[in-house]
Amino acid sequence: MGKYKTIYFDYVKTYTQRYEKDGNKVVEELADLSGCFERVSKINSVDRTYNMGNEKIRIQELKKVGEYWEILVLKLRDEVMPGIADDSGNYSIEILEDGKYYCESTTMLYDPENSVLVLQKNRYGLQASNVEILLNLINVDNKIKIILKPIINKNKIKLLDNGHAYRSLEIGIVNNMEEEVIEDSTGIMGVLNNFQKYKGNV
Repeated sequence: MGKYKTIYFDYVKTYTQRYEKDGNKVVEELADLSGCFERVSKINSVDRTYNMGNEKIRIQELKKVGEYWEILVLKLRDEVMPGIADDSGNYSIEILEDGKYYCESTTMLYDPENSVLVLQKNRYGLQASNVEILLNLINVDNKIKIILKPIINKNKIKLLDNGHAYRSLEIGIVNNMEEEVIEDSTGIMGVLNNFQKYKGNV
């Protein structure tokens, strides 16, 4: 019997932020990124490579299938080369030719009607925060900023028990949480309460 691997996904909403004409107020609204994706999909994959810090990020595939956009993004690297080992106890490092890279992939699916972007989790690939940076790199309208807000399952939050000690905790919150989610002001619920109070986006 083959091995099975559980695949996890992050779900985020796409928004744009822009200043009103007077420049004193930021307007935020749900975004349909279809126009941006349509334009970028016509660009050769080589020219869809962007520098993000010390890394190169390439939009390898971007195509519309039915009502959705399928996206494959690669993180290219030519440092920290992985080794190759076998069952006989051998180990070696493969040196790549110039112009070739080791890469990690991040697969995404975008629903423009609901402004929802689904990202397959890969600890070595792009995280949601980096995807947000990438989206702003391919955005040609300098009057707007694209932001991503996580979609959370409020019922899952209710399962958290203040009587337990947690080694680490990663919280993603949008700023439209309902009061019923944070009735308790102690422990973890107190943390969530502060996120709502300051309308934090994580």
